[in-house]
Amino acid sequence: MMQSPALDHGSPILEEEGTIKWRDEKPVYIQARKSRCHSVWCASCSKLEWAKRAGGKLREFDPSRTREIVLTINPGLFENGKEAYNHVMEHKLLPGLIRNIERGKKVKVGKDWVWKYPPVKINKYMSFLEWHKNGLPHYHVMVETEKSGPASMIGGDMIRHYWLPGCWVKEKPIESRKHWERKVGYLQKHGYFQEDKEHQTRLPDWAMNIPGLKIRRSNHSRGQEDEHSGSYEQDRDNKESWIIDPETGEMLSPETVTYRQRLGFCGKSTLLNLYMGDKQVTGLFNLPYHQVRKDYPGQYRAGVGYCFRVSAQETDKLLSKMVRGEERRYLKTRWLKEREVIKHWCGVCGDWTYQKIREVRDDSDLYTCLRCKNIYEYKEREQEDWRSIGPGMTQKPLIKEHGLCPG
Repeated sequence: MMQSPALDHGSPILEEEGTIKWRDEKPVYIQARKSRCHSVWCASCSKLEWAKRAGGKLREFDPSRTREIVLTINPGLFENGKEAYNHVMEHKLLPGLIRNIERGKKVKVGKDWVWKYPPVKINKYMSFLEWHKNGLPHYHVMVETEKSGPASMIGGDMIRHYWLPGCWVKEKPIESRKHWERKVGYLQKHGYFQEDKEHQTRLPDWAMNIPGLKIRRSNHSRGQEDEHSGSYEQDRDNKESWIIDPETGEMLSPETVTYRQRLGFCGKSTLLNLYMGDKQVTGLFNLPYHQVRKDYPGQYRAGVGYCFRVSAQETDKLLSKMVRGEERRYLKTRWLKEREVIKHWCGVCGDWTYQKIREVRDDSDLYTCLRCKNIYEYKEREQEDWRSIGPGMTQKPLIKEHGLCPG
């Protein structure tokens, strides 16, 4: 197939007959986006969504008042990691630890009651769940206290006293604001706090095959301005709802899906928008996203997706891979013999060329984008007043309501 020349905005669109234009050679414009699982435990999706949200919440902490606490689990108290995790969740040990630290502990010495563990006022906190290679969980808890500097220290004895299932605990302050920014920035970029700790972000085998299981990766307290100050708020696993099987197109309920299925489906299919003449086809295609980018040269556009053009024959091959989708028709128009070409920006495909298709009685004209066939209305009374009446004004695809959405 002959390679199409690059579009030159300075040259006329309509040239002499017989010249083969790239628009005629590849008439179908396509936008591709990766179908993501949106799970906080996905190595790819978590960096794009969860890590950025978690880092944004940590940046609200005051480094001079913040301390990091590491809590581990004694493997001798539990048969496996599943039993240990369920014990921590059922008995609400993490919020209980924070509550006891704020209360402190008094003991009786003679006739007087004295503080054994003085109470520590906590402004806010945020905990992160990670996993050891043996499947046992451990937690990183960021705590912002009311006092700053050494006065904000909680004390290892107090933490060990209230963290009953612990093997060992560690408390350390934040050295400086630069240290805190580097730590938070590393989390937002990689999804974990320290180098060579990526394995601690992977779910253990016991959690991969349980249908309907949802494990929170981070939890945080509400702000002081909330009327329920001090209560525990769980960070939801974003968009983990119904998902689509990329091979069969079957809708799978979240109660029946395992983490192995959900994480395995991520990137195995691609969401495509095909602009074909007078219609648009939107659907889920059984094609890996990386394979689409490899087979079809194009360009990635932020906020739009990976964009490319194919011929009618290649379009038929792509449509044979669609497992679920929908079709929408454009506004029908009649063409005039006189064709006036103007330049304006199309928000759908990013083309600067438009073509007048007909005139209407209210002093406005209809123009169509020569690339994606999107139809716009231009009114002379209101200069630069462009209103899309083509596919740009239609509702969002039905597929976005389910789990596999463009990332």
